[in-house]
Amino acid sequence: MTSDLSSVVPTDEQGGVFSGRDCRSAEDVPIDWARLVPHILRNRTLGDSSIHGPAHWARVCRNGLLCAEGTDADLNLIRLFALLHDHRRENDHWDRLHGERASEAIQELQGMYFDLSPERLFCLQKACAGHAHGGTHDDPTIAACWDGDRLDLLRIRRAPSPRYMSTATGRRICMGERWSDLDDAALIPVSSWGEWS
Repeated sequence: MTSDLSSVVPTDEQGGVFSGRDCRSAEDVPIDWARLVPHILRNRTLGDSSIHGPAHWARVCRNGLLCAEGTDADLNLIRLFALLHDHRRENDHWDRLHGERASEAIQELQGMYFDLSPERLFCLQKACAGHAHGGTHDDPTIAACWDGDRLDLLRIRRAPSPRYMSTATGRRICMGERWSDLDDAALIPVSSWGEWS
């Protein structure tokens, strides 16, 4: 089932919803990681011990990039998603609208820390807005973002289901293949993401 997020995603100047088919790798735009990462760490709504905090973001990034291998997914959007998708959570329990709040906050960051095309901005906002609603997606970038997040469900003692995976890699991992690819020894801590350029 593909999620319909038309009520929470941005529209173009004529009021039409972007197709979302433009989320594939595009010419890179600069992302000011050195300023963005500290800003998000300072302004997130939950503390360091949150199960939805920086350690989770690092695993989502690693997982999302793994799920994107062999596709034309936009790797920088996956990295941005990992950093931003839970930064507006109000609690570690049921917070149905946290993805939508993250999506809205991205608009405030646009132009200050990155300058995404309207299509890429839409893609990032759609990925954040819909990541907790249980759907799947056929766009490779959104698919890798959502699977990257869902593959970290083990931290809350829930096994991810292949049924909710959008990527072949995500499904294979859920079925017991490639679990070793999720080794935390390979994680890049969020605090060092500011060194990306």
